[in-house]
Amino acid sequence: MYTEMYKSEGDLLYMDRGYKKIWALALVMLLTACGTATELESAPTATPKPAGGIDAPGFERTMMNAEREASGEKYVHGEEGYFMLSDEGADLELKMQKGQRTGWVYAASTSMESAAYLKDGKQIKIDPFDILDKTYGDEKEEGYFSESNNNLVVSGHGRYVAATLSNGFRDRNQDSGYRVLTAARNCEDLSPEQIKDAIKTHGAMTMGIKETHNGRGFNDGYFTQYDKNNIDDHIVAIVGWDDHFPKEIFAKTHFVETPSQDGGWIVQDSLIGSDYVYISYDTELKDNYIFESSNEYGEVASYDFGNEKTISTKDATTLANVFHKKGTIKAVGTFFTKNDESITIRIVDEKSGDVLHEQTATEEIKGYYVIPLDKEIEVSDYRVEVTYDGEAPVEGEKWSDGHIKYRPKSKKGQSFVKLQDKWYDLAEKGTRKKLGLDFNPNNACIKALYA
Repeated sequence: MYTEMYKSEGDLLYMDRGYKKIWALALVMLLTACGTATELESAPTATPKPAGGIDAPGFERTMMNAEREASGEKYVHGEEGYFMLSDEGADLELKMQKGQRTGWVYAASTSMESAAYLKDGKQIKIDPFDILDKTYGDEKEEGYFSESNNNLVVSGHGRYVAATLSNGFRDRNQDSGYRVLTAARNCEDLSPEQIKDAIKTHGAMTMGIKETHNGRGFNDGYFTQYDKNNIDDHIVAIVGWDDHFPKEIFAKTHFVETPSQDGGWIVQDSLIGSDYVYISYDTELKDNYIFESSNEYGEVASYDFGNEKTISTKDATTLANVFHKKGTIKAVGTFFTKNDESITIRIVDEKSGDVLHEQTATEEIKGYYVIPLDKEIEVSDYRVEVTYDGEAPVEGEKWSDGHIKYRPKSKKGQSFVKLQDKWYDLAEKGTRKKLGLDFNPNNACIKALYA
């Protein structure tokens, strides 16, 4: 019984309380058994243990309040203040993760799947391991690499997904076999109401939480979590919310105080896989991205693996990448480094200097975006220039945190910055000094997407 009822050492402090609840439940069951047949038929049944996931790391199985359960008083959401992407028609599969630290790729796949439905009405399936293999795969020369010989035990972040999948990735679930990330909305600076609008419009949003935490519990038939001082080491996907979810339910988990407000985010947690988890609004939001992808593009011309750093030249900064590949380009990809930013894109023939195309683009939420061109452009040797309102995205230097290492690689003749109407190669040592930088910028984060 002890093994089944109490999952952590801290729970041993509450064994006496657990016995009292057990005796209370037994008393209620005895009194109910003495009633009439009609009373027995109408009596509420105990909430069953959900199939799978109940013994996930960090979740304790607490005794439900006997009086509340026996009386049938169980919280049921209303229509006001409640939203679920599945109610909009999105096919949100509850996924149980494979691997110890792979929640981040499962959350990213859910985000892309819901985004496809909201945008085009398409029900797609993204294999989480297509994301994992592309992000930490050793076949590439630069980017993010796991320092473990087992990628299943190393976690990741939203920016790794944005940096890597924007260069295209294998899609084993689609006929084309190839998919490109077209948006990675970074929602970290948004208010809760803005986040709700973004989820309604664009799809599920990733959220970082603590994988093993005293605030994780199973209360009144709901998986719940409340972590006032959120230290994230696990990623889930927010698929809805309930503004009226009672704050008292969160507090039924041992060691948890009552949150300051009702309401919680409804998330898919791949450590559970059998039901949704309610996370209190008082839990700090971290690592918040909404991902969108497409199989409508061909090859991606690119030199970068993510905006680890930014550079700035006074009021506006212009970067350029020079590409040498013949074909038809139909879009340009880059990172917007602040909310409500406008950029100007120019496609320039590298030999003649003629401007082949120019257009502007504005995004409300910072992050990575693919900007479809107003018309398709035939190119061979050309450069893509992008002028940013303020700071401009570049790769930065290599780093390692003991679990993940980031390794960029740049060459002369690839990426340039414009200073006083003159272009300077970012790979030249003197350019760093001219920009007043304390790091090597490596390549500009600009991509050209072919038809």
